[in-house]
Amino acid sequence: MNPINHEKIINKELIGGRFFERMPIDERIEKLTQNIFEILEHIKLTAKPLDEISEPFVSTTLSKAPNTILRPMVSVKVNKSDRQVDWVIDYTDSEDNELAYCIKPMYLKEGGVREYWVLDINNEELVIYNFEKSGFIQQVVPVPRRIKIGIYNAVETNYSDIFKDLPPKKAKED
Repeated sequence: MNPINHEKIINKELIGGRFFERMPIDERIEKLTQNIFEILEHIKLTAKPLDEISEPFVSTTLSKAPNTILRPMVSVKVNKSDRQVDWVIDYTDSEDNELAYCIKPMYLKEGGVREYWVLDINNEELVIYNFEKSGFIQQVVPVPRRIKIGIYNAVETNYSDIFKDLPPKKAKED
């Protein structure tokens, strides 16, 4: 993973023709992104060498979801897939839960994405949407355990690898 260039990151997404402001990328999100890329690189090296992994926070469009330009933490296209994107991984905090849990899943599913992971930076939990198997039913992973990656047959990762070494939460300003 290349270092994140904060000056080039636009913290807005266009979804269904409407702009949404994103939480700025801080040191916790940057570390979380680094952890995800380490996991994805391991998967690519050991099991899925031809998968395409996007750079962090680059514009991602879905032809089946018009007027939508996403900037996820990362997107993955599985080798020989006819989709633009198979798996989207992104972050949220308590400020943009509506976007992460209500609006985005609808457009991602409509756009042909098979799996969507939301990393809740404040609660340090993972919410998984496996659109092919469960539709909009969420699987919440709030504690350390093995996690099956639904777009693959026999590939897993670990909650602890995702949330390892995160800097402490900053106190909220009043």
